[in-house]
Amino acid sequence: MAQQLRVLLGFTNAPDHQLEEIAGSVNDNMTGNAACVIAERNAILNGIPKSLWGPAYERAFALVAGTTQTLGEKIARAEKHLMLADSADS
Repeated sequence: MAQQLRVLLGFTNAPDHQLEEIAGSVNDNMTGNAACVIAERNAILNGIPKSLWGPAYERAFALVAGTTQTLGEKIARAEKHLMLADSADS
Protein backbone atom coordinates (compact mmCIF):
# COMPACT_ATOMS: atom_id res chain seq x y z
CA MET A 1 0.00 0.00 0.00
CA ALA A 2 2.83 2.39 0.78
CA GLN A 3 4.30 2.00 -2.70
CA GLN A 4 0.92 2.63 -4.35
CA LEU A 5 0.41 5.81 -2.32
CA ARG A 6 3.96 6.88 -3.10
CA VAL A 7 3.19 6.60 -6.83
CA LEU A 8 -0.28 8.13 -6.59
CA LEU A 9 0.58 11.06 -4.38
CA GLY A 10 4.15 11.59 -5.51
CA PHE A 11 5.63 11.12 -2.01
CA THR A 12 8.95 9.81 -3.18
CA ASN A 13 10.87 10.65 0.01
CA ALA A 14 8.17 9.93 2.60
CA PRO A 15 8.93 7.11 5.07
CA ASP A 16 6.80 3.99 4.84
CA HIS A 17 5.32 4.44 8.33
CA GLN A 18 3.90 7.85 7.34
CA LEU A 19 2.42 6.43 4.16
CA GLU A 20 0.95 3.48 6.07
CA GLU A 21 -0.67 5.97 8.44
CA ILE A 22 -2.25 7.74 5.46
CA ALA A 23 -3.24 4.38 4.02
CA GLY A 24 -4.95 3.39 7.26
CA SER A 25 -7.19 6.43 7.18
CA VAL A 26 -7.95 6.09 3.47
CA ASN A 27 -8.37 2.32 3.40
CA ASP A 28 -11.47 2.45 5.62
CA ASN A 29 -13.67 3.16 2.63
CA MET A 30 -13.90 2.60 -1.09
CA THR A 31 -11.85 5.70 -1.81
CA GLY A 32 -8.75 3.76 -0.81
CA ASN A 33 -9.53 1.03 -3.31
CA ALA A 34 -10.16 3.56 -6.06
CA ALA A 35 -6.90 5.33 -5.25
CA CYS A 36 -5.02 2.04 -5.53
CA VAL A 37 -6.59 1.21 -8.87
CA ILE A 38 -5.74 4.67 -10.21
CA ALA A 39 -2.19 4.38 -8.90
CA GLU A 40 -1.79 0.97 -10.53
CA ARG A 41 -3.13 2.25 -13.86
CA ASN A 42 -0.82 5.26 -13.73
CA ALA A 43 2.18 3.10 -12.87
CA ILE A 44 1.46 0.74 -15.77
CA LEU A 45 0.87 3.53 -18.26
CA ASN A 46 4.03 5.33 -17.13
CA GLY A 47 6.02 2.19 -17.94
CA ILE A 48 4.65 1.88 -21.47
CA PRO A 49 5.44 4.55 -24.08
CA LYS A 50 2.41 6.76 -24.74
CA SER A 51 2.93 6.34 -28.47
CA LEU A 52 1.79 2.72 -28.03
CA TRP A 53 -1.33 3.24 -25.89
CA GLY A 54 -2.22 6.88 -26.62
CA PRO A 55 -4.18 6.39 -29.86
CA ALA A 56 -6.26 3.53 -28.41
CA TYR A 57 -6.95 5.56 -25.25
CA GLU A 58 -8.04 8.58 -27.31
CA ARG A 59 -10.36 6.45 -29.47
CA ALA A 60 -11.90 4.80 -26.42
CA PHE A 61 -12.36 8.15 -24.70
CA ALA A 62 -13.99 9.63 -27.81
CA LEU A 63 -16.30 6.62 -28.09
CA VAL A 64 -17.42 6.89 -24.48
CA ALA A 65 -17.74 10.67 -24.52
CA GLY A 66 -19.52 10.74 -27.85
CA THR A 67 -20.66 13.98 -29.43
CA THR A 68 -23.68 16.21 -29.13
CA GLN A 69 -25.14 14.38 -32.15
CA THR A 70 -24.84 10.98 -30.48
CA LEU A 71 -26.21 12.19 -27.13
CA GLY A 72 -29.80 11.86 -28.34
CA GLU A 73 -29.12 8.34 -29.57
CA LYS A 74 -27.60 7.36 -26.21
CA ILE A 75 -30.58 8.77 -24.33
CA ALA A 76 -33.01 6.91 -26.62
CA ARG A 77 -31.12 3.62 -26.12
CA ALA A 78 -31.06 4.13 -22.35
CA GLU A 79 -34.80 4.87 -22.26
CA LYS A 80 -35.52 1.80 -24.37
CA HIS A 81 -33.36 -0.36 -22.11
CA LEU A 82 -35.05 0.99 -18.98
CA MET A 83 -38.51 0.39 -20.46
CA LEU A 84 -37.57 -3.20 -21.35
CA ALA A 85 -36.14 -3.77 -17.90
CA ASP A 86 -39.25 -2.29 -16.28
CA SER A 87 -41.57 -4.48 -18.36
CA ALA A 88 -39.48 -7.56 -17.52
CA ASP A 89 -39.86 -6.80 -13.79
CA SER A 90 -43.64 -6.56 -14.07
